[in-house]
Amino acid sequence: MKKAYLTAALLLGLYSSSLAKGSHQEPDEKATIQQRAVVLTRAMATKMRLDEGQYLKLKQLNIRWLTEMEALKQDGSTTISALDENASAMQAQYESEMLALLYPAQQQIYRHLENTRMAFRAE
Repeated sequence: MKKAYLTAALLLGLYSSSLAKGSHQEPDEKATIQQRAVVLTRAMATKMRLDEGQYLKLKQLNIRWLTEMEALKQDGSTTISALDENASAMQAQYESEMLALLYPAQQQIYRHLENTRMAFRAE
């Protein structure tokens, strides 16, 4: 559960840092999932040095993940504990698929970014 939240925080941090740098396609608060996925994927591609094929696969993965997370947020019929369980399972699946498309050196960069973010949050 903690890992799911930390991974989500890392992804949102990458997304936020990309927005802070003022990218050319800066989405507003009502940005579509597609726009948010592009910004998130570009930030991740820059940090982890993805090639074009990885970028395209990660963008599709991010679109699917953001869509599923949005659907989960919209589902008002589930309890908080069920939401936590579902979010955790979705996050684990996302991370597994994302790591599968990265090369070992890129996986190390991702883990370093994740550890740095966790250390920052602990302070």
